[in-house]
Amino acid sequence: MKISLQIKASFSEAHFRCHYTEVNPLSYPIPLPPTVLGMFGALLGWNREEIMEKAGNHQFGAKLLNLCGVTREFARIIQFKEGKPKFPFPIENFELLVKPSYILAIAGEEELIRDYYTRLKRGYLYLPYGGRNDFFLEDVETLGFQEVALTREVESYAPSNWVTSLSSQSEGWVRGLQVMHKIDSASKWFYFAYKTTLKLDRELLATADGVTLYPIKWFHYGKPIREHYGKSV
Repeated sequence: MKISLQIKASFSEAHFRCHYTEVNPLSYPIPLPPTVLGMFGALLGWNREEIMEKAGNHQFGAKLLNLCGVTREFARIIQFKEGKPKFPFPIENFELLVKPSYILAIAGEEELIRDYYTRLKRGYLYLPYGGRNDFFLEDVETLGFQEVALTREVESYAPSNWVTSLSSQSEGWVRGLQVMHKIDSASKWFYFAYKTTLKLDRELLATADGVTLYPIKWFHYGKPIREHYGKSV
């Protein structure tokens, strides 16, 4: 039986660099599964050599709970080539998320997930950061467990061509951004939802509060994945 362990994390600022943006990079409003894996890996103290082995049988996802706004940061990037700075120094315009808070979820076999919960309740080994190591964690709380199930309605993110319709609250919105992945039949464009329900043409694994859960292999290593939860209709 699979269950999900959830954590609430908030940051003063965050930047989760959007794939395909090299200059003036955009930020994903919600961290993708590999970033969520990195956050759990930090909290649990997984080292780089073992993290993919440990993550292989788990699913990861996140949901945006609150966002105060978006701002910009100008930074001069000093590039080094063969030990010498490369001129001229480029200036980049980073999109920053202001005071975002998230539900972070890891799902897997119940025995393992309960062991992670016990370890996290004793304390965190390292603290995650908001996409870059100069964006510090503001608060983190281990929430507990949620059941997971296949569903056609989620509240986090999904490939745009799998979304048939959406339903937003008064402050809700959806943003479309490109994502590198290895999911056969899925668009490179994903919809990221805030206070919005995405209705899908197939079933995906998700928590009871709408966090979509993805196998890490869909975003890491190997050949394109030619399987998914359910089939389109």
